[in-house]
Amino acid sequence: MRNATMSRLPRQRRPQRFARLSADPDTLSVFLHLRQVQPSGRESIDTYLFTEIATDTDAARAFSLTKSDGTVYHAEVAALMEKGRLDAPVCHDVAA
Repeated sequence: MRNATMSRLPRQRRPQRFARLSADPDTLSVFLHLRQVQPSGRESIDTYLFTEIATDTDAARAFSLTKSDGTVYHAEVAALMEKGRLDAPVCHDVAA
């Protein structure tokens, strides 16, 4: 019987992700730009119209993110406040 060692599978690298907010003062719009760079070097950029919407949760803010293809996402960001400072922001999906 041979004593062979198995070679380890190469570790999969995660893509690098970058986020940037930009504002258009003429239309008072805010945009979220998400850029993702794959380990192969391929880049993808998604742009979302960032709009605040109403929420019924205390100490939270809700946002609507709309892509140019019409896809809409809703997110609620809650912040745990402790002694007047932002402690741990938490993001929850909100049903559309």
